Amino acid sequence: MALCSSSFAGEIPEEPVITVSPYNWSTQSVRMGDPSKKRQLDLELKVTMKAAEESGWKIACCGVGEGGLKLADSEGSSCPGMECCYDDSPSLLEGLEKGKTITLSTESWLPSADAKWMEVSGKIPFFICRASFMSESVSLKMEEGSSVPLVLRNAGSDGGDVDAVLEVVPYKVIGSQGFVSLRLFAPSKIGFLGANVESEDGAVLPVDGPSEYVPGEVDHPGRKYCWIMNFREEDIKEGEWKVAVKYADELKEIMVPVQARFGLFGVMENRNIQQEENGDEKARHDK
Repeated sequence: MALCSSSFAGEIPEEPVITVSPYNWSTQSVRMGDPSKKRQLDLELKVTMKAAEESGWKIACCGVGEGGLKLADSEGSSCPGMECCYDDSPSLLEGLEKGKTITLSTESWLPSADAKWMEVSGKIPFFICRASFMSESVSLKMEEGSSVPLVLRNAGSDGGDVDAVLEVVPYKVIGSQGFVSLRLFAPSKIGFLGANVESEDGAVLPVDGPSEYVPGEVDHPGRKYCWIMNFREEDIKEGEWKVAVKYADELKEIMVPVQARFGLFGVMENRNIQQEENGDEKARHDK
């Protein structure tokens, strides 16, 4: 379990504390192995940790992909590369409550045959807030090619305004069901918490599934961040819709040190990392 605290100039608010603890690990087949090789890497390894809020501060977003996490085993073998993902969508395993999880996945590495445990270590940047804010409503047709600028007041990590853009992209078809995607592009990180989409007669357009974050700069230079909301095509009426974005107010960034150990034989060990007054980290084993 890892702890991180941070204080700000002036009046000191309640101390923000975010904990990151081991959850589980698993492997699954991703391709057929080569029988001519002794140990063909045909398994994808996934290691999952849970993030929790231990104070009045809430997690608005997480920059896990921007952190310096390492994965190694008890024999000294280290993972050369992995994908990192943060997910705060509802989970059936958590009773449809928001289950904030951090997952590391790799197809290039497995623990050594004699390893007794593997460990995730490093730091993760979390963006936290104490309150949320709803932007002004803008009018937008929910049809391909429609877009509208939107200013998110005080949404930046520095407290400044963020000039964002709402854009409707071509719908995608999954099976026989059509969808329309509404994307929010921004040049900097914000704490996106959702959107409210209403028709002219006040009908609310339900979001189909959780919102998704993807890198946005590939298709739109200068718009580094992108959040996607999908809507069922059958729910969309003709005419303009009023769209308001909900986001974190006064976003703050803290670095959370992580050192989580996973036993490979059903034994799990937590290691608490505490911030000392001089900023150095101190590890303590839980027995």
